[in-house]
Amino acid sequence: MTNAHDKAESIINGARTPEEVVRSTGQLTFLRYDPRDPDMPMVFCRGPLDYVVGNLQTSGANTICRLRVELDGEMLFSGRVNLDSRRTRREIIKEHLEGAVPGVTMAEFERDLMALPDLARDKLVDLLSRGDSDTDTYVMTADDEKEALALASSPTLLADADMMLDRLNIVEEHRNRLILYLALTSRLLKEPVNIMMRGESSAGKSYIVRQVMHLLPPESFVELTEATAKSFYYLPDEALSHRFVIIFEQPGAEASDYTIRTLQSEGKLVIQTTVKNPKTQQFETIRKTLHGPVGFITTTTQSQVNFENETRLLPLFADETPGQTERILDAHGEAREGYDPGVSETDLRPWHNLQRVLKPYPVVIPFATRIAAQFPKHSQRARRDFPRFLSLMDSVVILHQYQREKRTNEHGEYLVATVEDYAIARFLLEGPLQRAIAELSPRTIQILDHCISNRYLGDGEHLPDSLMGPMDDHGQLRIFTYDDLVRAFRWKTSVVRKWVAPLFDNGYLVRMDAGRGGSGRKTRFTVNMAPQSMQVLAGLRDIGSHDDAWIPPDAWTRWPRSDDGLPALLSAWDADENPHASSCGLPSDDTSPQNSPEDDTDLNGYYL
Repeated sequence: MTNAHDKAESIINGARTPEEVVRSTGQLTFLRYDPRDPDMPMVFCRGPLDYVVGNLQTSGANTICRLRVELDGEMLFSGRVNLDSRRTRREIIKEHLEGAVPGVTMAEFERDLMALPDLARDKLVDLLSRGDSDTDTYVMTADDEKEALALASSPTLLADADMMLDRLNIVEEHRNRLILYLALTSRLLKEPVNIMMRGESSAGKSYIVRQVMHLLPPESFVELTEATAKSFYYLPDEALSHRFVIIFEQPGAEASDYTIRTLQSEGKLVIQTTVKNPKTQQFETIRKTLHGPVGFITTTTQSQVNFENETRLLPLFADETPGQTERILDAHGEAREGYDPGVSETDLRPWHNLQRVLKPYPVVIPFATRIAAQFPKHSQRARRDFPRFLSLMDSVVILHQYQREKRTNEHGEYLVATVEDYAIARFLLEGPLQRAIAELSPRTIQILDHCISNRYLGDGEHLPDSLMGPMDDHGQLRIFTYDDLVRAFRWKTSVVRKWVAPLFDNGYLVRMDAGRGGSGRKTRFTVNMAPQSMQVLAGLRDIGSHDDAWIPPDAWTRWPRSDDGLPALLSAWDADENPHASSCGLPSDDTSPQNSPEDDTDLNGYYL
């Protein structure tokens, strides 16, 4: 019946496009909006006239927005206006709209401008609450569910995800992309893992996030480029519950910093505000709550961000090494030597449905206190980093819930984590946690490593007096300048200055001419102290023994002691010294033997 009706209507309308049908009504009507590109505002039309509305903000009883009025593609007006101001509306109409559309009176124009804020706000709330597409109402068929459950039961599930991310054209970056995937999965937890992806412009940080998002169904996240201070308060109560908000480029979130921090810490927003009752026309005070939990992912090029924000996010860094650039160029070249249509919607459907069949169970970690016993305690941010690690480990368990033991007590059903879950989380997060606790980025660690390695003058080495520091028990200290680092790393001076700054702030480098600035005077500095080499997470053998019931019976056979300890995937973390560590004792990047192609077999075989 519906098909016949649609066909008849199509014939009656002369096979006109949907847009032509909308415009033919002659009424103020919503035309289009792309929810994946919030920079493209909502478009309402009256015949050939378009009202383009964006960046809605409410200040008291006033609604401020960007408004552009177009007639057949020609702009009649553009500006930031208060549409609740009668004077403003009349000025726009008199100076720009009067007589523009035959048959449309000034009174009709005024009704349009008065109606636009509420129409735009209602439409935006509707779109965000529904998700970015109609797939939030997707109903799995029996075959869909069977396919999703088969994937959920795969003994190499996380490695399968990693190989799919290869097909999505992410070059290497294994740790970053798997952490992002698990973070997005953590939306099902009470405390999602929030991520800040950092790197220089063109380093690929936003690209990695976007590609990982392809493995998640669209209803699981909201993608924004900007969020205003009060924009979250106009959403329905459950619009963001168990979803991720992804804001590309941190400056786009600065206006809503406090709101985002509150959502992260408290898991909800509560606002008391004044609104006008449309029936009584009297102002009334209402209380509105936006419920979480909500996860956040953002990207930035900044070397340092607001400390209140940074401690609520796990910092990840895009691989900016020349080796990674070479691998990316090779990948581009190989892609052009043949034809590959890439990943299709059919390929992604099982991964979307996998997320749909996952349930938000509580997770119990039988050995959590043993993990806590070794976690560094000298930094206050450990109070947030440790629960963050446990949440990522919970996400590993949630992802593998069809392969994990479920138990029930008086509070309900829960999942029990295994030592394999800990091994995966530890492998992924040891390096990022070391850098987070030290509050240093890979580039900053590279600089510190260089300075420490060249801290003293070599035998017979002579430098100008200006570059020779004091003597200590180990020899003559070397003085460094920004020019020295520019030559050593072949980076721009602005890049060197940006990534050196945290070393001064944390006391690892000290200026030799403090307070003696002047035009043309070079900044001179030397090494003040080196960070302590640390292992953040306990070794696998440190968290269990043969007597522990939760250790698999064959664990000690599967994990035989060898020259390196555990199998290749995990052996580096069981060694006496961290193989990632540089001269300063911290991992400068995640390009390690474990991340190299020759270890793919171990990775595929171990991830359970």
